[in-house]
Amino acid sequence: MEHLVYYDIAAAFVLLTALVAYHLRKYSDNFQSRVYRVMLYALLVVSTSDFLLFWKEITFGKTGTTVLLYICILGQVVAAAAYLLYILCLTGRVERFIRKEKGWLFVPAWIVIALLVVQLFIPYLFKVGTDGSYQRQNGIMLFYLCMIYFYLMGEVFLVRFRKRLSFEVLFSTTVFAVVSVFTLVLHIAFPGFRFQFFGMAMCVLLYLISSERPQEYTVPELEIMNRRAFLKESEERLLGSERFPMLVIKVHNLKVMRQTLGNDSVNEFLKEMVAFFRKLIDNSRIYQFSQSVYVLALDRKKKDIDSSLLIRQILDRFEQPWHSGSVETKFRIHISSIVCPRDANNLNGLIDYIQYMRSLSSENGNVVLKTAEMDIDRPKRELRIRKLLNDAVDHKGFEVFYQPIYSVTENRIVSAEALIRLKDQSMGYISPEEFIPIAEKSGMIMQIGEFVFETVCRFIQEKQLTDYGLQYIEINLSVVQCMQENLAERLTEIMKKYHVAPAQINLEITETAAAHSDMLENNIKILHKQGIEFSLDDYGSGYSNTDYLFRFPFRIVKIDKTILWEAFKNEKAMIALRNTIRMIKELGLEIVVEGVENQEYVDYLTEQHCDYLQGYFYSKPIPDRDFLELLRRENAQYYAERFSKNELSDIITT
Repeated sequence: MEHLVYYDIAAAFVLLTALVAYHLRKYSDNFQSRVYRVMLYALLVVSTSDFLLFWKEITFGKTGTTVLLYICILGQVVAAAAYLLYILCLTGRVERFIRKEKGWLFVPAWIVIALLVVQLFIPYLFKVGTDGSYQRQNGIMLFYLCMIYFYLMGEVFLVRFRKRLSFEVLFSTTVFAVVSVFTLVLHIAFPGFRFQFFGMAMCVLLYLISSERPQEYTVPELEIMNRRAFLKESEERLLGSERFPMLVIKVHNLKVMRQTLGNDSVNEFLKEMVAFFRKLIDNSRIYQFSQSVYVLALDRKKKDIDSSLLIRQILDRFEQPWHSGSVETKFRIHISSIVCPRDANNLNGLIDYIQYMRSLSSENGNVVLKTAEMDIDRPKRELRIRKLLNDAVDHKGFEVFYQPIYSVTENRIVSAEALIRLKDQSMGYISPEEFIPIAEKSGMIMQIGEFVFETVCRFIQEKQLTDYGLQYIEINLSVVQCMQENLAERLTEIMKKYHVAPAQINLEITETAAAHSDMLENNIKILHKQGIEFSLDDYGSGYSNTDYLFRFPFRIVKIDKTILWEAFKNEKAMIALRNTIRMIKELGLEIVVEGVENQEYVDYLTEQHCDYLQGYFYSKPIPDRDFLELLRRENAQYYAERFSKNELSDIITT
């Protein structure tokens, strides 16, 4: 029997090695890993019990042998059941098991427990003599069948969901089942054959290498858990209706810092942050959800944790600089406290909150957000709009509308502003104020800008808009477009393609774009030399820096609608509007006032000698066909003075 003892010793040694390796490496504290630990400990208990049963040096007597046999049988049941549960975790079926199956897969485990209860009164599984020797009874076959059931059931799930698993995982789990069943059958046929626990121990060690890989759940350079670990652990806690609080922190400007200082320097900053978080929340887990979002899962066992105090301490620390070698810098943050399942009772709801935090941009100071203040649908809406933009760019799915600009001196429509529109069947028309920033962030704005410019040029050429009395069309340039080195060259190519005169185009530039003056100045210089005019758009809504009026060759300044509307509510705003108009006129520039919605506005602005008016009083932005009809109707006097009846008839027919 000595060789039997050696196999058990070898099995125990392998299992202890696996346990030490497991605990020395950083693993995610998810359900799958906990099941793996149970399997390890169960097999260690079984191999140790088996070793003691066959060790000649010690005699345990009837009671001791009975206890060891109970431990050995229970250990095997736990190990086999843990194997099946582990397979459910690997194949992603554990959620269905917890919510729907209600544990019926594990009925054989309860059968074995029932057999052990019966064994207390009747020697149904084994019979122990007074000297400690024992013999198997007929009922032991039912126990073996229950064990085989767990291994075969696990193999059924492996075969059914094999496409979800890597080859290494599929191989190791299959080997475990085959070795377990094969050695168990040998043991049934040859009771003296005790190789099974050593074989199972080797397979569990193989699991450690193939399935339980800590690098899949960690951020090695920071020694914290990653997004995958967070999602897996959070899902399990939510399924168990477990209360767990967390702090979510969005650290701003990390991307810019990586571009300027490099990854190594930024990682030094982050290591200092992580060290601070660890000191602050002992025994809690830290996750990197994304490059800029970190989650501090607070120790749920400590009921006296004051999240508001923790937030105050974090805010105080972020008022101080962080260090990377000789470099120091401050980071701005958004921080929020989320408690599950109070704030989010499922994983998608939790992700919505964190994605909202991830979408936030930097502000002047550090900001604390309450979950009630979060518009968690915004990131989802942004994703949907981004998809719509992609489709619209690929299939030219945008529309260009035109809003007329009325000349006070000529008493007619002389120009228009081209405005892009994006429409979805369910969402309707989406405001440019919403989708343009998304297009700029995603890099699609250049294609969208070219689409608008080319559409306007084609419209001017095909409809001969000068015959309608239209002098030019204003086209907005985004900040990103203004930063492009080849902007002037590309716009010139499009105008030549459609034989559009430069005087028929007026480019609108916002104050924000004007702030990026170096590249913009060069583009303006080239285009202005060719005869294109420029307008400063939304004047008064941004920096209101008069320096732009001196440096750039603007012909027109467009006063933002908010200034006009506020002027009729507030006397101080009216003074500001009046003086702004006078200053621009004294600089020799022309004025367009946006947001003109009623006759009172028209009368006042005419009295102030404004040149052009734009707003819903004249027309909302409308499609090209409706715009042409508006021109025919509103500029009838212009047609009558310029064209003969026959020429006018031809224009109307066209």
